[in-house]
Amino acid sequence: MSLEIYVTANGFYKWSEFTVSRQFPEMAALMSLSELERWQIRQWVQMCGDPLRLAHPDNQVIIHSCKRSPELNAAVKGSKSSQHLNASAVDFEMLNKTPEYVFCWMMDHYIPYRQLICYPKHGFIHHGWNVPGKSYKRQSIIKGD
Repeated sequence: MSLEIYVTANGFYKWSEFTVSRQFPEMAALMSLSELERWQIRQWVQMCGDPLRLAHPDNQVIIHSCKRSPELNAAVKGSKSSQHLNASAVDFEMLNKTPEYVFCWMMDHYIPYRQLICYPKHGFIHHGWNVPGKSYKRQSIIKGD
């Protein structure tokens, strides 16, 4: 198994999964990851992605969004200060588990977060984490809309 393809030795996640967009795949295909962005993604995999997969071996984690270019962020109407711009947020779903379940599991297992937002109607979780150089924040929300 090549670590050039996979984020960690567990082999659960490929680097290519973190430069995706369901709405604008052609824009996502043009993106690349800096070394700092790779480090931040590796942080997510180690603190959240791998623990989720190890605790739920029969379920797959599907990443909807992580790294966004400014153009992609504008196209999806993302916040101008979005953590996706520096690859320190992941929008994802877990097959066969509701977003509410994943949200509660993350809280119960003390997964670190800056922002943890559950979108039940849209079927995904937004997970941003604190990174050096950004003000510390801790916010958890279940969105009703």
